[in-house]
Amino acid sequence: NALQRIGAVHFAAGAAAAWRRHWHPHRHHGHRRGLHHRAGADLYAGYARQNGRRHQPVPDRFRHRRHHAAPRGAVADRRYRARHPAAVGRRHRRAVRRSGGAEAATRTLAAVPRADRACGGGTRAVRADRGAARIVHGVQLMRRLAGLLAIWLLCAAAAPVKLITDISQSRIDIVYTFKGAELLVFGAIQYANGVVPDEPPGLAVVMRGPAEPITVRKKARVAGIWINTRSARFESAPGFYAVATSAPIARLVDQRTATIWEIGVDSLQLSPTENATPAETEEFEKGLIDLRRRSGLYAEHEGGVGISQNILYRARIAIPSTVPVGSYTAQIFLIKDGEVIAQSTSPVEIDKSGFERWIFVAAHNHALAYGLAAVAAALLAGWGAGALVRRT
Repeated sequence: NALQRIGAVHFAAGAAAAWRRHWHPHRHHGHRRGLHHRAGADLYAGYARQNGRRHQPVPDRFRHRRHHAAPRGAVADRRYRARHPAAVGRRHRRAVRRSGGAEAATRTLAAVPRADRACGGGTRAVRADRGAARIVHGVQLMRRLAGLLAIWLLCAAAAPVKLITDISQSRIDIVYTFKGAELLVFGAIQYANGVVPDEPPGLAVVMRGPAEPITVRKKARVAGIWINTRSARFESAPGFYAVATSAPIARLVDQRTATIWEIGVDSLQLSPTENATPAETEEFEKGLIDLRRRSGLYAEHEGGVGISQNILYRARIAIPSTVPVGSYTAQIFLIKDGEVIAQSTSPVEIDKSGFERWIFVAAHNHALAYGLAAVAAALLAGWGAGALVRRT
C-alpha cells in the first residue's frame, strides 16, 4: 500500500501527528503517534518535498525547539531516525481521527498533485481564495456605504422646519409696586436645507396661563333686588390668554385648525358642564370672554408679530397687573397653507415675591392660623383707634 511506498518515518518521542490539519511545526505535540499507519495521513504541505519520500525536511530540534530527543542514525537521504521507539502500549493504537466531514477536509491538500504541493501550489490556491473573498467583502462594504449615503440624503431633504425661540424673561415677580409687565418673544425659523421661501411665513404667538375651573353667574332683578338666577361652570378656563399673529387669524387658519390648536379667543376650549343647554352655554361663554377682555386677561393682537427677512420674528405680550400667579407657556406656531407645520414652547413663571408672597403662602398653607391672625389684627386695630379717639 501507500504506506509501504512512503517508508517508515520516525519522529522524536511523543511527536505530534502530522496528518492533523491544524498542526504547526513549532507547536507542542502532546502524546500521539508520529504518523498514522494507514494511507492518506498527509504531511504538512508547507514542509513537503517532491523527492523526499514524504519525510519531514527538518529534524525534531527545529520543529519543537525543546522537549525532544536528539536525532541519531542518519539514513541515505539525510533523514534521521528517532532515538527512542514509541511506547510499547501505544505503538499499535490508531490516531485520534475526526468525523467524515473533518477527515475529508484534512484530505483537501492531499488532492493537490505532489509536484504542486512541493512548489507551494496549495498555498497559492488558498491565497487566491482569500484575495477573491476580500474583493467580495470590499464590494459589499461599498454597497452598504452607498445605501447609507442615500438614506442620509433623503433624510436631509425631508428635514422638518424648526423654530428657535427665546423670551426676554422666564420669571416675573409680583411685588406691591407691580403695575404690569411686557414679555418679548423672539426667535428664528430654521428651514430645511437652508432654503428661505419668497413668501412671508405665517406665525402665531400664544401666551397661556394656568387653567382653572370657574363658575359664571347671571344676575336678574327680582322684586327690585338684583340676585343670581342662573349659572354655568367651566372646568378649564385659562386665567390669562393672549395671542399675537402676523396676519388676521381667519387668513392664517380655518376654524377647524384654530379649534385644534386653540388659536384665538373664540377658539378656546373652556369645557363647560352639561347642566345647561347649548344656547345657555354659548351665552355664558361669551359673557366670560367679555369680562376677561375688559380686565385685560384675554387679548388678541392681529399683526402683532414682526418678521424680518422671512427668518427672524418677534412679538410683545402685555401682562396686566391683575394676572394670576402660576406656570405659563409661550407657544409659537408656524403656519403654511392653513396648517401648523412647526411649533415651539417656552415656559414662563409668574409668582409673588417679598411680603406679598409671605401673606399669599400663609393664607393658602395655614388658613386657620392666617384667619385667627387677621381677626386679632382687626381687633387690635379697632381697639387702638377707639383709644385714640377717647383721648382726643
